[in-house]
Amino acid sequence: MENGSTRPPWVEIAAYSPATKAYWAQWKRLYQKDGALLRKFYCTEGKVRHSQILLPHTFRKPVMEQMHDGPVGGHFGTERTLARLKARYFWYNMREDVMLWCRTCTSCAAKARPKKTLRAAMGTVRVGAPMERIAVDLMGPLNETERHNRYILVVQDYFSKWVEAYPVPDIQAATVAEKIASEWVCRYGAPYSLHSDQGTNFESTVFQGMCELLGIEKTRTTPFHPQSDGQVERFNATLQKTLATTAERCHWDWDLMIPYAVMAYRATKHSSTDLTPNMMLFGREITEPVDLVTGLPPNSE
Repeated sequence: MENGSTRPPWVEIAAYSPATKAYWAQWKRLYQKDGALLRKFYCTEGKVRHSQILLPHTFRKPVMEQMHDGPVGGHFGTERTLARLKARYFWYNMREDVMLWCRTCTSCAAKARPKKTLRAAMGTVRVGAPMERIAVDLMGPLNETERHNRYILVVQDYFSKWVEAYPVPDIQAATVAEKIASEWVCRYGAPYSLHSDQGTNFESTVFQGMCELLGIEKTRTTPFHPQSDGQVERFNATLQKTLATTAERCHWDWDLMIPYAVMAYRATKHSSTDLTPNMMLFGREITEPVDLVTGLPPNSE
């Protein structure tokens, strides 16, 4: 098809496949640019949000493999995987194909939980800009790696949902404080406030001293309000599942897989913002390995 061309009458495509008929019904949303056939993806206001590549059948398997099974796939479920794909691609029966791919993933099936874990309801924390308020938590102990790491320190921004996960050898207050100061504060600046649970490592004199030195207000979860930790705890559950599937071949190298798992999480939409952490922090999506397979969609006209 060429831009501005007239849609053919129904009688000419009536004998074609259901996919062809579906594209015919969306004729006004399709256009060509730089040799690629694209589809306009509209947001709720009726404005073009971005363009999607109409992906040929031969590319669908490698693209789904990259977005679900690949190093930065994360082995997420149907909805998250579909949302990441829709940011770039479109094809007929896309949801059904993605659902089948996720349901037949042997790694996901092996690590699936028998029943849904009950979680505390998440509270709402008002913040006005990225990196103003962060939540911190610790995961572990895990199998000790060759680099002697046994725990994961998780730090998440309340506004953008941007997250960092740092493998650490222990949970001593000095270790945690040094990691937050050298990795998070040196890269993103000191937050106005830092929230944690009531763990002794977060309540120690060393940790409190770091907060006072950097001018950070320290808050903590109370036994009467445990849902205030819901945000970072939900990420912990996601990270645990992702590491279980991506590092299944070697449980002693899970710390090497953390950057890829976190990259996958940042590229998926968060339920509270309806945007990815990448978009919230950078104002754009980053280039992912899958883009090397098909290329990025050209800018919308």
